[in-house]
Amino acid sequence: MIRKTFLLGAAALAATALPATAAVAAGGRPVSRKPSMKLIKPPRLKQGDTIGLVAPGGHTDAPAIAKAIKNIETLGFRAKLGRHLDAVYGNYGGVPQQRLDDLHAMFADPEVKAIWAIRGGSGCIQLLAHLDYELIRRNPKILLGYS
Repeated sequence: MIRKTFLLGAAALAATALPATAAVAAGGRPVSRKPSMKLIKPPRLKQGDTIGLVAPGGHTDAPAIAKAIKNIETLGFRAKLGRHLDAVYGNYGGVPQQRLDDLHAMFADPEVKAIWAIRGGSGCIQLLAHLDYELIRRNPKILLGYS
């Protein structure tokens, strides 16, 4: 095979493998397209705002919850506890549905301006397939947590 023939064939094959979003302007320069999803930034926190406290991963205990509340209040915010914050199921903060319910409730609550996961851990992975992304998109909030 001649090198020129091989290179032309390889270029044609590569062109068919490009993603459908790739575009080329006149002169062969690539043109980038803007993503179809717009980044949504939640509003900044203000003194006195409410922060929801949840445990979507590992379980926690009363002293850790008390410490988290104290830290939130020391920063000038109010704390709102998830309904199942003190639940325990093995190493997790309740069964997956309890953890998911707390997370969704905090996103749905207009009083809550940010959500703080008191614990992290592998239990969070169990929730990913069940998250209500439309609920989250309609109610953008700061989500911070552990690990």
